[in-house]
Amino acid sequence: MGAAGLNGPGRQALAAAHAAVALTQTPLLIYTVQAGDTLYSLAQAFLGSSSLWPEIVQASRAIGTHIPRPELIFVGQLLVIPPVPQQGGA
Repeated sequence: MGAAGLNGPGRQALAAAHAAVALTQTPLLIYTVQAGDTLYSLAQAFLGSSSLWPEIVQASRAIGTHIPRPELIFVGQLLVIPPVPQQGGA
């Protein structure tokens, strides 16, 4: 469908994501919330630990997504999935 199918906040969020990529040269994984998703389940699936959900909240601010409470995400909402954190230690 592409950007042509988006309107209002969706188009603005996508434009913000493109701007963030241009500034950092780091590709961003933009995820559209589906029915049944939680920040905890997304963190587990993409980052390997449900306790890393704050990383998704923080990264999503780059595209203007505001999440006041972790249980309040909505179908169709755009989130940024950050890179998997590097494990330290030997």
